[in-house]
Amino acid sequence: MGGGDSYSWNFSGSLPDNLIFSNGQISGTVQSDTGCSNPPPYSFTVQATSCGMTAFKGYVLTVIDPDCSSAGSGSGSGGSCSSIRVYNTGDERYYRQGLTLLSWCVATGSCNPFISTPVPSGQCIFIYRDFRCRRLESVPRFDTLMNYDTNNNCEVNYNEGRLYDR
Repeated sequence: MGGGDSYSWNFSGSLPDNLIFSNGQISGTVQSDTGCSNPPPYSFTVQATSCGMTAFKGYVLTVIDPDCSSAGSGSGSGGSCSSIRVYNTGDERYYRQGLTLLSWCVATGSCNPFISTPVPSGQCIFIYRDFRCRRLESVPRFDTLMNYDTNNNCEVNYNEGRLYDR
């Protein structure tokens, strides 16, 4: 909404084998991964730019593959969490807080080193690889984070695009 006639698309993250992202669409057919070489969950961010405006949306896709005994997808409900604390367990990262508006995330905060941060209900965080917050890696939303809180302690780990229960 609010863009022009054409959009440029950017995709970052991972998809199951045999799925591709092209021109704003994901297509293909998911096949069984007999060696479990690319296990779920698949976290990715889609960026759309038009008329100088940019919007981001983060997704987590879980494919239940009977050939892989441990999907690692998380099926928590987040208990009664009003916020989920996210801990960076990987390399140095930076973040900006954001608000979820009509299922899109809009950055509202300044760029900060990412060690841990709470993500309240209705919000999201933009996670970047560089200190200027220009190389976007992921945009998890509160509802996505809740799905990984399998033990309902309102805490989730983040490591280079992947989410895990803490």
